[in-house]
Amino acid sequence: MVASPYFDKAFLWRFFQEEVRQMREGTFIEDWLEEMLEQGLQKGRLEGATQAHRETILQILTTRFNPPPEQVKALARKLESIGELDVLRELVTHALRDCTLTDFDLRLTRLSEHAAGDEARSADGCDPA
Repeated sequence: MVASPYFDKAFLWRFFQEEVRQMREGTFIEDWLEEMLEQGLQKGRLEGATQAHRETILQILTTRFNPPPEQVKALARKLESIGELDVLRELVTHALRDCTLTDFDLRLTRLSEHAAGDEARSADGCDPA
């Protein structure tokens, strides 16, 4: 105890007995811990989903365009700067639809720099950058 060097243990027990009883009976600590645990789990799920989308995007681009490893690393760095799951979901679609890797890379560069992107589609079903 913090005060034990200054006060007799028996005195401290008598003085704080009611508070200790309330803490033992109360569930606020357990409730608080449970809430914090749930928040941590939600954050972990979000971070996991975010990372999974980044990996999916890289896998799609690698499969479709077979870029050299250094270009994949550059794309991965840009993807790391995007933390919004909704944006990454949109990028999965663009990874599938953009006509060229350059189109996707330009879009990704704009997004990673927080600039607005053009969401128009061309007549052939490929999204322009």
